[in-house]
Amino acid sequence: MKKLFKTIDQDGNQPIVDTHYYKWLVEQNGKDIHYIKTKKEYLKSQGFDWGVDKISAEDYNRLHAIEVYYFQVVIKPTLN
Repeated sequence: MKKLFKTIDQDGNQPIVDTHYYKWLVEQNGKDIHYIKTKKEYLKSQGFDWGVDKISAEDYNRLHAIEVYYFQVVIKPTLN
């Protein structure tokens, strides 16, 4: 049975720019945001064990929302 992995960012009231994942994305300084690959790399860096661990839909959705915000605010303006 897979065990539930908790992401670092559990406070839904925390501003996106203060989340661990957002800061991690900024540190990566890359424009290659892939909605599956990027989450996978981040989770792996936090100790997520693929095939053993799972994350909740809420955690997944939170990570996705942070990615979307990062892309819209940081990456998209540089593409014009």
